[in-house]
Amino acid sequence: MNKSTLERAVALTNTQLRRSNQALRKNLKRIVELSTENERTQERMDIFEEVVYETASLKEMFDSMITQGRRIFDIPYITVALEEGYGRFYPDEYKKNGRRVFLESKNMIFAPTAGLSANFPQEPRLALRGNLKEGTEFFFPAGISQKIRSEALAPLFSARGELLGVLCFGSPAPDRFLEGYGGRFLERLSRLVSLKMELFTAAEGPLAG
Repeated sequence: MNKSTLERAVALTNTQLRRSNQALRKNLKRIVELSTENERTQERMDIFEEVVYETASLKEMFDSMITQGRRIFDIPYITVALEEGYGRFYPDEYKKNGRRVFLESKNMIFAPTAGLSANFPQEPRLALRGNLKEGTEFFFPAGISQKIRSEALAPLFSARGELLGVLCFGSPAPDRFLEGYGGRFLERLSRLVSLKMELFTAAEGPLAG
């Protein structure tokens, strides 16, 4: 190998090494960013779960999840849709469409199980949807759906697999909720809330029906 060829080979090798180093630095930066974001998400999750654990009634639990959830996760729209039998845990004024006496009553929906499940393409399951023209109107009524560009719908199930309700999170950011992002947390949260619902129900007696 002559000197000229050797110099070209060394220059090529150095260029490849620089590119590899740049790629490694970029990947390392991304890993650090993801790690930091995961830590923040875990911290928020711990705080939110503590809110659920500390509540003493079903109404208090969902009211607290809605009000504090908006602050903890910086999510503007949180609603809860429950099977209509859970209406017995709420004052009658909470469920009327006229003058709203309770602050969060507009974010609570009571409907038959068939009405809840009908708003999923197939069977009720965790749905993370981004880049939307608007959210699901049934779960985000009164014009809220038109402001939503991504949504997360987390069904609540009894130990027997019965649909109890749906936790609904909406954001004007198209990429806030995307398939595969945040799913494990929402599934974990759904299990916790479902368990608390069954505990409250057991204390009050079975639902009518």
